[in-house]
Amino acid sequence: MHLDKKILYWSAIPIIILVFCGVTLRTIIQISSSKGKRKRIHLKSEQDLNECLMSSQRISLRNQEFQNHINRSALIRSRHFLIPEDSFSKRKLFYCEPEKGYFQNPPESPSPLAALSNPDHSALTEMMKNQFGFLILNGGMGYLVNTLFSGFYVAYIPFPFSYSFKGMLQRGVEVNPNVSASFLSALSFYFIVLMSCGEIVNSLLSIIGFENTNNSQIDLTMMNHQVSPLGNQIDYSKLFREEIESFQISVEECALNHIEEMAIEQLDS
Repeated sequence: MHLDKKILYWSAIPIIILVFCGVTLRTIIQISSSKGKRKRIHLKSEQDLNECLMSSQRISLRNQEFQNHINRSALIRSRHFLIPEDSFSKRKLFYCEPEKGYFQNPPESPSPLAALSNPDHSALTEMMKNQFGFLILNGGMGYLVNTLFSGFYVAYIPFPFSYSFKGMLQRGVEVNPNVSASFLSALSFYFIVLMSCGEIVNSLLSIIGFENTNNSQIDLTMMNHQVSPLGNQIDYSKLFREEIESFQISVEECALNHIEEMAIEQLDS
């Protein structure tokens, strides 16, 4: 079985053009909508600025500070054998000193009831908006391909496949045991082009002048993503207690204490 050359001009190339135009349109719409979501804050006085800092941005900065100290503490404990004992003791005292250590004054634990009383649905709303355009455009392109090119073999893969691949590579066409599994149906070819043209479209748009095109690419795994109404609440008080316990069991011994003697022994041997 051989493919007619006319299939290339009347089936394969139109599918590629259709997918590239649809993905380009979807990406441009997402970039435009993301730019339109940016809000401008007009501040009339210093008091307004302080009120803005008291909002979620300030909470985010505080959580980032907590996370940085936790990461630094973990790094100190994992590399304690490279730190002199005196330096390690000072760092341990900074974090674990009773009543004065950084980890001895943890923030209040977040209340789940407070989050339930005022849930944040903004992330869920944004995801629904993005997926709405994803479903409309991709569903429309898939419907056109399935309607206009149903029953066509449009491409041939130049290496053999087993019979179990026929259902995936020849979707939309009646299974014929006499046809090799290396032939691609129009619908399967559409899905392959759709999954592989995203980065190409992003690169072309970035050359033209569109910014942040990589952020506009929709991941297929987002279709199964669920947003919790409680938000991302981290109990830093619990993490601080765990860091204190980890510091208590850490051994204050530096591997560099006898490095000179070890070097001399190696040279003598």
